Parts: sequence; structure tokens; C-alpha cells
Amino acid sequence: MARSAWRIGGCAAIAALLLAAAAGSVQAQFLQRLTSGVFAFEEGGYGVAVASSGDRVAVSELLGLTGGAPPVAGGAVEVWRREGAQLVREQRLLSPLPGQGHLFGIGLAMAGERLAVVERGASGSAGKVHVFERTGTVWQHVAEVFPALPPAGAGVASVALHGDWLLLGVTAGGAAGAPPGQVQAWQRVAGTWTLRQVLVPLDSSDGDGFGLRLALAPGEGAGAVLRLVAGAPFRFGARGAAYVFALAGDTWQQEQRLLLSMPAANDRLGVAVAIRGDTVAAGADGDEFGTAHGGRVGVWRRTGSGDFPWQPAGEFGGAETAAFDRFGGALALATPRDVVIGIPGRDLVPPVGPVLADAGAAQRRALGVRGSPCAVPWSLQVAGLGNPGALAQAEARFGFAVDADRLVAIGAPNGNVPGVGRAGFVDVSVHDRLLDHDFDCP
Repeated sequence: MARSAWRIGGCAAIAALLLAAAAGSVQAQFLQRLTSGVFAFEEGGYGVAVASSGDRVAVSELLGLTGGAPPVAGGAVEVWRREGAQLVREQRLLSPLPGQGHLFGIGLAMAGERLAVVERGASGSAGKVHVFERTGTVWQHVAEVFPALPPAGAGVASVALHGDWLLLGVTAGGAAGAPPGQVQAWQRVAGTWTLRQVLVPLDSSDGDGFGLRLALAPGEGAGAVLRLVAGAPFRFGARGAAYVFALAGDTWQQEQRLLLSMPAANDRLGVAVAIRGDTVAAGADGDEFGTAHGGRVGVWRRTGSGDFPWQPAGEFGGAETAAFDRFGGALALATPRDVVIGIPGRDLVPPVGPVLADAGAAQRRALGVRGSPCAVPWSLQVAGLGNPGALAQAEARFGFAVDADRLVAIGAPNGNVPGVGRAGFVDVSVHDRLLDHDFDCP
């Protein structure tokens, strides 16, 4: 059965099935299920994008309602703050100039007291990025950043944020004849965002989708270097690739191109990327190793210098997936040794009743946990993240969006909420940092 990457429409039936139980002894403590509450409406897309930093989570509601009469379905972003054992809604953010169908929140990045929100406007618009800054518990809109001279048909698809660096992925996707993607590196100087550099890979090609997904983080140890990983999922027959860039002074330099072992057409490596310390993860949700569009995830660790400092550190998915699982369609690294994987197309089979098509799932794997031999790298620790007491839902697409810091946020943009079908929700867990890593697998 052919399926799209995300489908808000369709009949989402609720069936009696608990989310999958943990496979190992290590647990992530479930905290709360987030919804847009009184703002919830059918096909709102709550949870299509998430971002996490410290004790806060930002959630996109892609077609969220704005104020005014009549309200405009232009998108909204909610920021939630952890207070003890619960999360409270801190603020609901809207575009300063909302427009019907503008998709405010199609991309998010959060770092400390700063939040970046991508807004794509009417058809053909290249979009822009809104920057919000927090003072105490109040978020204020402080800047708008427009892509500089985007190629024809290209627009802002993703955003990454760290300190005074804001990076925009500008791409037209993988359509035939589409221009190559690019990443625009903006730096905040004296309170103003200034374009410093336009990044393209050394093997840039038409329709590569470079910049469709971005992640940004400093490396490990003293003098850590800020690094970017950018996905190009449509490169070379959609085999895909992930590219690592390092910041030297004020200049970004390509450090390495990352590929899966035995890449194949339509793998789409780079449809999701994550970086934390000296670890990079990249998803290939179209991988067909043993099954159609099952998906695969690759992990690399920076273990040296020279031309190839990033070395493969594991691959998983592939043969263990089912058809159209889209394993690795979303990714996050909670620590350099803990990866959270979204599986938004996974079907769940209850003990009684019909198969729950596209219910989705998420799992967590860890490296070097006590009792986990190095012969089994990135061992499965939790097979079913999310609310352990909730009923699974057909077509919820749980795992469509994932982000992790101290809190792990997993979006189900087509999930049902009380009183409203297909409105979307986000499950938030506290990351368990007591994993007792006692050795480092090579």
C-alpha cells in the first residue's frame, strides 16, 4: 500500500493497544502529553515540528489558528516549560503578519533563550525565519531573517541555531531540474543578523535537497569547535548524503561527506540529521534493505583528524523494519551516546482487532551502557517511547518529529485528542541520564 510521508487526512480510529513496552532495563520517564487545548482543531498539525532546549519544549501547530475574527489558519508555535513533574504552557507564539495557510512553524530551532521559527508564505514564497528571545518567561519577537537571493523555486526548509549563529537551509527539494540546495550562515553582530557565508557541498548537484534538514552543536572537550550537519537526501538518485561543516574563526569549511554502507537509490540519507558532541546520526527513511521503505539510520563518531575524521560507528534499521516504517524519518541525540529514532509509518498489531496502520512509534538506543557488549553497538534500550498508558491510534504518525535535550519530545501530528480527531499531540519524557556508561565502544 503506497503511503505519503505524512498524511493529516484519513480516518484515525482508536484501538485498544498499549504502546510497546521497554525492551531493556533503562527507561525514559514519561512526563506529559501536550496538546493545543482549546485551540485544537481537526488537521491542525500539532507536533509536525518540535524543538527542545533545557527544560523547555517548542511545538509547531502548522495550521494553528491565530487571533482575530474570523481566525486565520496561519500556524502557531507553543512553548512549554517544565515545572517539577509537569509542563505548563508558557506562551503561544504567532507570526507578526499571519496569513491563511502560511505554515508558521514548519521548521523550529531552540537554543537557550532564543527560538527560531520558519514561516513559509503563499505559494512560491521563499519564506523567512522569525527570531524570538526570552526574558524570564516572556518571549518577544526580535527579528526577521529573509534568505538572501534564494535560487528560483527554493525556500527556507530548515533552521539551526546556536549562540550567535543562525543557519538557514534553502532548497527547492528533489524535483527534476531543481537548483542545488544551500545553507546560509547568519551571525548576530551588535544585535543585527548578518549573512556571513553561503555553504554548498563540494559535490553540489541539481535537485540534491542540500539543507532540507540541519543540526548544529559544538564538539566535545576544551576548545570545542562548532559543527553543522546538513542533509542532502536527493543527491545521486536520492541515495542521499549528510555533510559535516566545521567553523574555523568566522568561516565554515566542509569537513566530510557521510554515506551509508552499500547506498542504494531512494535511500534518502539526510532526511533527518542530528549532532551532539562528536557524534552524528542521519536517517534514510526510504532504505529498502529487505523491505520497501523500511528505513535505516547511520551513526558516525569523530575519532581522528585529517581528511576523514568521522568514522562509521553503527547502522540499524534495515532488515529489522517492516514495509513503509520510515525508520529514521526523525532523529535526535539526547547525548553523544543516546539516539532517539522516529518511526512514523510503523503499523501496530493489537492482540485483537485490525492492524493500526501508520500508528507510528519511537525508540531509543544507547552506546556503551553497562552490560551492553561492544559487539552489539547502539543497543536497543527503549522500544516504545511515549505515554505508556495511552491507546495507540491508527494514522497518528507518532515519531514524525523528534527532538531531545533534558526533555525528549515526540510529535504525532495526526493523533486524536479528547473531543477532536486528527488534531495532533506531543509526548514529552524526561531523559534518563543515569545510563551508567562505563566504557567506550570503538
